[in-house]
Amino acid sequence: MENLFDDIPESNKQQWITQVTKDLKGADFNEKLIHTVAGIEIQPLYTKDDIPEYVHDTADDFFAELDPEFSDGGTDDSSRSVTWNICEDITMHENEILNDLVIESLKRGSNYIRLSAESDMVWDIVVDHIRKLKHAANFALNVDGDLTKEEIVGIWRERIGFIGDRDRLVQSLEFDPIGYWLETGNIVNENKSFNNLADLFFRISGHLQDCKLLKIEYIFKEEVDVVEQLANTLAITSDYFDQLTERNVPLEELIHLITFRFTIGSNYFLEIAKLRAFKVLWNNLLKTFMEDIDFIPNPYIHVSTSKLNLKGEDKHSNLLRTTTEAMSAVLGGCDVLSVCGYDPDQKELDAFAKRSATHIQNLLRYETHLDSYRDAANGSFYIENITTQIAEKAWLRFLEIENEGGFLSNWKEKNLNK
Repeated sequence: MENLFDDIPESNKQQWITQVTKDLKGADFNEKLIHTVAGIEIQPLYTKDDIPEYVHDTADDFFAELDPEFSDGGTDDSSRSVTWNICEDITMHENEILNDLVIESLKRGSNYIRLSAESDMVWDIVVDHIRKLKHAANFALNVDGDLTKEEIVGIWRERIGFIGDRDRLVQSLEFDPIGYWLETGNIVNENKSFNNLADLFFRISGHLQDCKLLKIEYIFKEEVDVVEQLANTLAITSDYFDQLTERNVPLEELIHLITFRFTIGSNYFLEIAKLRAFKVLWNNLLKTFMEDIDFIPNPYIHVSTSKLNLKGEDKHSNLLRTTTEAMSAVLGGCDVLSVCGYDPDQKELDAFAKRSATHIQNLLRYETHLDSYRDAANGSFYIENITTQIAEKAWLRFLEIENEGGFLSNWKEKNLNK
C-alpha cells in the first residue's frame, strides 16, 4: 500500500520559525509567540532538539536511573493497565451509617473513599462500622493533624486493633502535623507532635498491610505557581525526614508509607508536567538522603481538583474546568483522584454534585480509555521540555529553602512572629 505521507517533504523547526516570522510580517517572534509562566518559558513548538541532554554526573545524578514508571512508560504494552483510584471525599457525622455511605459511593462509581470525621468521637463509630461492612471499599482516614492530644498513639493503636481482619480496607491513615499547623496557622508543642508521629510508626505500621501513615501536603490559601508548590512540598518532606530519622524511624521503610496530596490547577499542560516533575524531584531527594538506595518507589500521589478555580456566576461551566483538571491529574500519573463539586457555594455536596464528580472520572476511564496506558504523556516534546524546566527550577528553589533553615523554620519566622 502506498504511503500517504511520501509526498510530504521533511521540514525542521527553523523552517517553521522562518515561515511563521514571515507570516507575522516583521513582528518579533519571541515577543509575539513565546510567553513565561511561573518563570518557565513556553514556546509554540518543541522538537526533540529542545530536550536537554544530560551527561551522567555521579556528584549530581539528577535524571539518571529514574523509575520505569517515569522514563519507560512509552515502551510498555498498551494492554498493561495501571489505573488510578476514583476517590470520593466523605465527612461522616455521628448519626450516619458507614455501610449506607459506602453503598451510595460505590453506586456512583468510586472505588476509594477518603473519610473525615465530624469529631474525634466519630472515629470510634467509623472503626466500629468498618468491622461490620457488608460492602468492602478502600479507605483513607483523614486524621486530625493535631498529634499533641494525650494518649493519641494508644487510641489509634487500639482502633486499628479493633478493626481486626478488616484492616486491609484501610489504605491510608493521614497523619500530618505540619499540614495541620499550616491550616490553623499555629504550632503547639512541636516536639511532642513529632515524638507521637514516630511512636505511631512503631506501634501501628506492623499491624497494617502496606498502609500509608503520613500525608504530605503543602497547604496554601491562594493559588501558587507549580515551582513554589513542588519546592515547598520537597522542603516539608525533608523536614519530616530529618525529624523522624532523629527519632530512629528507618527512612527506607518510611518512604513507602507516604501519601503526597496535590491540588491540580487550570493550566492543562503545566499541571501534567508538574506531577511528572515531582517524580523526578522525589527520585533526587531520596538519593540525597540515601546515597546507596537500590530501589526508589514511585511517590504515591493523591490529586484533588482546585476549588480556587470554580466560578460562581456560571456554575455548570465548572464541570468543564474540573474535567480538564482531572485529565491533567491522570496524564500526570496520579494514583488517587478526587474531583471537587462544581458549585463553590455548596459546603455539603448535593446528589448531583457527588454524581458528576465521580462520573467525570468514569468518563475518562471508560470513554477515553486513559487508564489503558501507564504514561500517555511520555514522549511529548512539549511536556518533556516543561517537565525538565519545572524540575530544575523547583530543585533550585528547594535548595534555597534548605539553605535558609528549612521549611518549618522559614514558615515560623514569617507567620508566628508577626
